[in-house]
Amino acid sequence: MQSTGDVELGAAVAAIDRWVEVLNHRGDAAAIEAAIAPRARLLRMGVWDQAGTLAETFLGHAGASDWLSRAPDGVTFWRDGEVERDGAFVYSVRYGYRADDFVHGGAWLFEVDGQGRVRWLLHRPDLLSPDAGADKDWSAVVEEAVQRVMESAGDVEPRWTLLDHTADRAFELVGPSEASVLEIGARCIVAQLVGGEVELGDSSHVHVAVSGLDARDRLVKFLNEVLVRARVDGFLTARADVVLSGEGGLKATLHGERDAGGKIEAELKAVTDHELEATDAGWRAVVVLEV
Repeated sequence: MQSTGDVELGAAVAAIDRWVEVLNHRGDAAAIEAAIAPRARLLRMGVWDQAGTLAETFLGHAGASDWLSRAPDGVTFWRDGEVERDGAFVYSVRYGYRADDFVHGGAWLFEVDGQGRVRWLLHRPDLLSPDAGADKDWSAVVEEAVQRVMESAGDVEPRWTLLDHTADRAFELVGPSEASVLEIGARCIVAQLVGGEVELGDSSHVHVAVSGLDARDRLVKFLNEVLVRARVDGFLTARADVVLSGEGGLKATLHGERDAGGKIEAELKAVTDHELEATDAGWRAVVVLEV
């Protein structure tokens, strides 16, 4: 039986192999969408006189296409070693490439999102000259570059906001990631049931799995699962740990209070969605609660 760590590492290997496909297909649009997240940050470290510096940063699918369109014909990339964990969610791997008779390589440092796509990637070529970058503290250079990724990705505080709506109740959900939007959505549902954000215990937990047609369908099904657990089972979710899989799947652990149906004050029938999207600052969804 595979451990969670094995599954995560397998996802990282699959993600970087799709990135290699993108490189070797010269930025094919479908391959890019399959390999990297919509808001992915791609950082290219310099070579020669730019060695040891962050030369360029590219954002999202359009940025990846722009970068890869520059690659000359005849260049072939490959993964040149095993993917290794380089932190809680960060991975590293060696790469190689050939251009006619010239063979070179370097290292990629990257993170994978909940759908198995590259969230950010640092492209660091090996030094082409023994003297180039010899005076650099490479660990500090990499740390600074990764910090820039985190800052550019935005630090969106997960939150929900009541919106004006002609009927029922509509809410905007925002967060730094798609999973965080689902997690704040679960808290929003429970807050509407109990009349506000109240202190709930989280010593009990239940596991749920959802299979949706796409990300929007996954959102609706997950929030309805939280609603049903509350109305039918009396389980009020205080927080949720969500792991996304594929186009519409997820597994989550709901932490909260059992036998807490007596705290429910409002009648909510179901959750429907209006939209779910990635923005420059994070992820955003609008959901409607039928009352």
